[in-house]
Amino acid sequence: MAAAAGLAAGTLGAAGLGRLREYRARPRALSDLLGWGFLVGEGVVLMKDGSFLAAYRVRGRDLASSTAGEVAALAGHVGAALAAYGDGWMVHADAVRREAVGYAPPERCHFPDPVSALLDETRRARYTATAEHYETEAVLSLTYTPPPGLVGRLQKAVVAGRGEGAGIDWDLLLGQFEREARGLRDRLSSAMKVERLGSADLLRHLHESLTGLPHAVGVPGHGAYLDYALADQPFVGGFEPRVGAKHVRVVAVQGYPNATRPGLADPLTRLPFPYRWSVRFLPFSPATATKVIGKAQLGWFQKRRGAGDWVRDMASKEKRQETEMDLAFQDANASQMVLDAGAARASNTGGELRFGHLTACAVVMADDARSANERAASLLKAVRDLGFTGRVEDVNAVDAFLGSLPGHGHANLRRPVLSTDNLVDVLPLTAPWGGHREVPSGLFPPHSPPLLWAKTDGSTPFRLCLHEGDVGHTLVVGATGAGKSVLVGLLLAQWRRYDGARTVTFDVGYSHYVSGRAMGAAHYDLAGPLAAGGPVEMQPLRDVDRPEVRTWAVDWVESLVELQGERLSPDERGRLAHAVCLLAESPPEDRTLTALLVGLGSERLRALVRPYTLEGPYGQLFDADCDSFGSASGPGGQGGGEVRHQVVELSHLVGMSDRVLVPALTYLFRRVEEGLNGSPTLIVIEEAWAALMHGRFADRLRQWLLTLRKRNAAVVVVAHSPAQFRDPGVKGAQLLVESCPTRIFLPNPDAAEPDTAALYRWLGLNEAEVARLARARKKRDYYVRSPSGARTFDLALGPLEMAFLGTLPGRSADETVREAARLAEAEGERWPATWLRLCGLEVEADALASSLRGEGSDVPPQSLP
Repeated sequence: MAAAAGLAAGTLGAAGLGRLREYRARPRALSDLLGWGFLVGEGVVLMKDGSFLAAYRVRGRDLASSTAGEVAALAGHVGAALAAYGDGWMVHADAVRREAVGYAPPERCHFPDPVSALLDETRRARYTATAEHYETEAVLSLTYTPPPGLVGRLQKAVVAGRGEGAGIDWDLLLGQFEREARGLRDRLSSAMKVERLGSADLLRHLHESLTGLPHAVGVPGHGAYLDYALADQPFVGGFEPRVGAKHVRVVAVQGYPNATRPGLADPLTRLPFPYRWSVRFLPFSPATATKVIGKAQLGWFQKRRGAGDWVRDMASKEKRQETEMDLAFQDANASQMVLDAGAARASNTGGELRFGHLTACAVVMADDARSANERAASLLKAVRDLGFTGRVEDVNAVDAFLGSLPGHGHANLRRPVLSTDNLVDVLPLTAPWGGHREVPSGLFPPHSPPLLWAKTDGSTPFRLCLHEGDVGHTLVVGATGAGKSVLVGLLLAQWRRYDGARTVTFDVGYSHYVSGRAMGAAHYDLAGPLAAGGPVEMQPLRDVDRPEVRTWAVDWVESLVELQGERLSPDERGRLAHAVCLLAESPPEDRTLTALLVGLGSERLRALVRPYTLEGPYGQLFDADCDSFGSASGPGGQGGGEVRHQVVELSHLVGMSDRVLVPALTYLFRRVEEGLNGSPTLIVIEEAWAALMHGRFADRLRQWLLTLRKRNAAVVVVAHSPAQFRDPGVKGAQLLVESCPTRIFLPNPDAAEPDTAALYRWLGLNEAEVARLARARKKRDYYVRSPSGARTFDLALGPLEMAFLGTLPGRSADETVREAARLAEAEGERWPATWLRLCGLEVEADALASSLRGEGSDVPPQSLP
């Protein structure tokens, strides 16, 4: 009895003492299993074991648009960047596959007319009705554990609050880690996109890795107790763990193929469901690697022969030479592994590679067990298809899940020794580019959505933005009939989604007549028959009462002289400037070229200007007493409100000489520039741009591009062949190309021909990209190349878009334009609904008619194709 009482008292005493412990001996909650401790700097987490953690968002090239050499170079660069680390460091890479950002909601779009609004409503319905869309984000984490002595003191000083850490310079340790973190970013950034994660983004990544929930996480004001703050979901362990409502499955990689290659893991970034591909690497220092590799080499050496042979050799006192018979019966695999280990030792000693322990797995988190099991099975098959062996974890599921979390290096430690070459081959360095989630220009309203959503192969969507930073200038290169006009027409229609947007299109061949008129744009047919409201007239000298316009006017009149092959003397230029000053004192309607002749005072000068007056062949265009452009409802008007969307047809001028086209374009460009007010503006220049790339006009165009960028305008230059940019007669083409960071290429079956391929390479494409153009589908595929990425996409056009961007069924392009002009004249602004009925689109016509009447669309979006 006394013994029993003593035992009970001892038990109670032990329990009481247990309550006085500074920490729990056994974990009671998910937070106890986590190593995240404190935020000790912007984007730096101090782990509970005394290590430091930082992370980067990284993205390499799309494997489909890269050559084998480029992918190998990327892998080599990343391998060299990671080879700087040894004992005490850990690299953790996650490829997070998540649902893509959805289509722009209606409240973020500002379409000013019913037609463009209906087009976007239809595209939104079509996009959301298709399969779910996913995209991959890669995050690289770097963890450093100080030497063991410092770690113990750090744990006591920070976790326990004791004074043992007083002699440690924590700022020095943190500063050293920050320098290494910056060094890694700098080394990686020359080969791929790298962005250091701040505290908010880092905590979001840690929380998403733990819970599968991709929402933002607030940064604790004190930066402490991250384990508790991030573990906001209940956790159930066992063979099939759960975190909150998410069922967790871990697909573990057990064995690796005999050889790896750069981009090996790329197929895993394209699967049609959310998951996380996790790779953890604990590198060795060269000295540690030598020991580990040497031990492995010795083990394989001993396996060449059976145990009986080794016993007989040890019993024999004489050293026996191996005979051919001995060699024939040795384990050939073991002998080869000895040689491989020797090669690894040589690479390690020479500093070519680093070695370490690598652990790879895929983590699935789904809302129900069935989905989790199905996705885990799909992932296991995908992993095996790449040459790996693996399994879905059960007994080890919790440990494998914890080991996949950034910064956790002790759980689920696998022992295979691999090199940094093997590491980079399984890292998520390549992935399809999904495009920008928002317009990346600071000149646009905040959170402006992408220009348009397109269809691509696989489950990764594509969002097209023309901008790189605040530069939106773009080249479109494609042969006639390949689909340039349809692409440009859709860009113009979708541009209207931005608040206060403006568009100006310099068209050739009426490609944008139907869509422009349907969406309410003012159409100017220079010297052509489709000039609504009468002939298009220009009065270039109307505003010479303004000093800056007087300077431009003198230069413009001098260009008329130069286009005739003549030059002004200094005296003649002075007379011209004086005449323009005199003209500025006249009423606006009298500031014409005819009036200018009176004040020139030089017969030679009058003779050179006279062709552009009513006395010459070009006077109908340039010598008017009013102007068709500007604040008007259409050609010929001087009031009626601001014109925000304009289409200028140049086909009749293009057929004339540069004496007409160049002065017309330079004048129109000035009017466009005057109308810029900071609103998002898209200016499209079709084939006529080449006429300006001569002599002094080329310099003007380049300067114009620079000015437009600063005023939030993007220029789209359309060319029918890359050869146009290499034409000896086109001056400054290289600077024009360099001014356009975004380039869109259309299919060309002759792209792979040596001469043509060389032109495409001059425009920045590689061999793989040129081959894609040669294989691409005409009028379906487009290939965009920009500093941010590259992607092949399909505009995913339906009957509604083609009704306004294509031709009428069974009609030619000319017949389509004439019919649109007739309907617009006969029915006024209601004509687009009638047009849709001609195209056989009754449902869409009813929806558009309701909008045109101001009633809104009474047709549900899902009924639209």
